[in-house]
Amino acid sequence: MQRYAICVEYDGTDYSGWQIQLEHNSIQSELAYAISKIADENVMPIGSGRTDAGVHAKGQIAHFDSSSNRSEFQWLSGINSELPKSIAVKWIKSVDTSFHAKNSAIARRYSYTIYNASIRSSLHNRYSWHVMQNIDIDKLKESLICLVGEHDFSSFRASGCQSISPYREMYEANAALNKNFISINLEANAFLYHMVRNIVGTAIEIGIGKYDPSWMRDLLELRDRKLAGPTAPPQGLCLESIRFPNACNV
Repeated sequence: MQRYAICVEYDGTDYSGWQIQLEHNSIQSELAYAISKIADENVMPIGSGRTDAGVHAKGQIAHFDSSSNRSEFQWLSGINSELPKSIAVKWIKSVDTSFHAKNSAIARRYSYTIYNASIRSSLHNRYSWHVMQNIDIDKLKESLICLVGEHDFSSFRASGCQSISPYREMYEANAALNKNFISINLEANAFLYHMVRNIVGTAIEIGIGKYDPSWMRDLLELRDRKLAGPTAPPQGLCLESIRFPNACNV
């Protein structure tokens, strides 16, 4: 058996998320079908993280095992020919069997896009959250600074989260403004259920002037989800990349 790592890009609008489900279409199920068709055997890809319904990805990493003898070009062209246009495998590499897309990962990076304008955009509604109120980008940036480091993120953890510990280490938390678009970028060793979307919803409350930037730090200390801001909608969220140790060669 040979193990392969793949990088997957997808528009998650019409899917129930990454995780395979019996009654709903998922990214994992589409990939499993396509890979199995080319491998001529049943194959189940394992992803680095479970994106939710409606969430997109530019750099989701997955791995799968197969005994089929195919070149990397044959795998890549074959799998993509069997996938819907909303999903694409960007590259494939042979890796050691010790590599695991989820367990070997040391960091995940997400971006969240806000379209800040008085009138909604028909062209950007699938990939951004339209916020009509004026957002103070400086206050938004200030609010994110306190998130860097290791913290108990219980205030940004959705009910139903199955993680044993609420502690995560945030490596980067910043925001950038480009005309009408605001991008919030977060990188951490891992994320809790709805953690990014809950942080974004809270940051926007600060950006539109409902709260001071210090509220974000207060929420970290209070550790109570009911006190934080709303959950931002899924369409603005994108899994940008997964980081692995250099030894993984991915």
